[in-house]
Amino acid sequence: FGAVFVYSVFQNDSFGGSGEFARLGMNDAAVDTSTRPVARQPASYAPTTRIRLPQGNNTNGTTINRLNRGPNFLLKRVFLTSSTYSGSLGGLSGARDKCQIAATNANLGGQWVPWLSIYRTQPQYYDHAVNRLPSNSTWVRLDSAIVATNKADLVDGTIRNRINVDEFGVSHTSYPYTVWTGTTANGYAPQMEDCQDWTNTTVPLTGLIGSYMGTNQSWTEASVWPCSNSQGHLYCFEF
Repeated sequence: FGAVFVYSVFQNDSFGGSGEFARLGMNDAAVDTSTRPVARQPASYAPTTRIRLPQGNNTNGTTINRLNRGPNFLLKRVFLTSSTYSGSLGGLSGARDKCQIAATNANLGGQWVPWLSIYRTQPQYYDHAVNRLPSNSTWVRLDSAIVATNKADLVDGTIRNRINVDEFGVSHTSYPYTVWTGTTANGYAPQMEDCQDWTNTTVPLTGLIGSYMGTNQSWTEASVWPCSNSQGHLYCFEF
């Protein structure tokens, strides 16, 4: 196998924010990255490489094998965009371009899709974020912290670590923590909270947002914001 990633220790921490997200009552897991290698595509890494993680206990006391239903799986990365945007993203294709450009600018390689959904009723059409991701992958941040061990783990209402590390490996912790998602905790789109297919900032259109400081459902389903707000990041998943 081409590479082995060793994970260091998680520690529990509570985050007291302000404004809308503080009212959600989040209590998120922080992670100690002081000894963790950075998963920024080492020479032995390829997007489709099957990785064997070390046997034994992972950072929260459960075996890695048990978490992943077997020792072999596809290791993929996820990052938060360093740039922010209004809800007019150029549609799903424009958002995908933004993820790919961010990854290219940071020399990450790989292929990337946004965690973003749309749903409309006239005519009826939907595109759910979860459907773009493979089921046999584990996603890690660029500092190697596990976000989800597989797709089912990603959409079970919690993630294992915040997605607050951007394409350059920088950790973000500043309010308002906003990420455009249009996606509920199960990976699907709600009705009509997508800035008119992520193309329009006209008042009173709104879009569903997540909080990059969240590990409960608020990571993707925290509140709605006016589409004209230009402080929304994107989550970008490798696939």
